[in-house]
Amino acid sequence: MGNDAYKGFCKDLAEMLSQKLEIKYEIRLVKDGKYGSENPKVIGGWDGMVGELLRQ
Repeated sequence: MGNDAYKGFCKDLAEMLSQKLEIKYEIRLVKDGKYGSENPKVIGGWDGMVGELLRQ
């Protein structure tokens, strides 16, 4: 879908931060649809967005 598919305050903030910090980012939905909680059944011990970030 790409970052252009999104709009609003959070998207504008992410865009401004990426320009100031000279970084690239990608907005996407997490596979399991969760924010993230401790879960001993998954690799790294966390699921959701938090788990995806930790596994990067």
